[in-house]
Amino acid sequence: MWSPGRFRRASFSARLPTSLPGISFTARGRAWFRQDLSAYPTLPLRAARAATLAGVYEIARAVTERFEPEATFHAQQAVAVPLADWQSLVGSSVKVRATLTLDLTAEDAAKAERFAESRRAARLDEALARDHITFLREVALADEDTARLWW
Repeated sequence: MWSPGRFRRASFSARLPTSLPGISFTARGRAWFRQDLSAYPTLPLRAARAATLAGVYEIARAVTERFEPEATFHAQQAVAVPLADWQSLVGSSVKVRATLTLDLTAEDAAKAERFAESRRAARLDEALARDHITFLREVALADEDTARLWW
């Protein structure tokens, strides 16, 4: 028999977005839920479990979408903070808490690595262009005679 005041446990598994589109964390863990019977009517067990999983997803998603894929550990720690203690879900009698482990699939890790490589190459190109412009300003175009010789 479902006792709404007593906490229950549910398994959680989902893909949570990162700050890079197309790459997501894989989250696995446990969520615990109970109902606050003082302000809301009692929900059936299935509805309470569904509200729990949806609520945990929304809380975790709001955190993980601020992190890049290579910051998996930091994202996991940041997700742990709001889910460590009982949280009331908005407009619901359900209170939740959870522990989640975040990871990247091999495919997403490869995508993230390719993106990081592209970013490093672009930064290198920018640095080389800056160095070239600095050389032109400070050496080749420093005075009129040098500029004429250089051209």
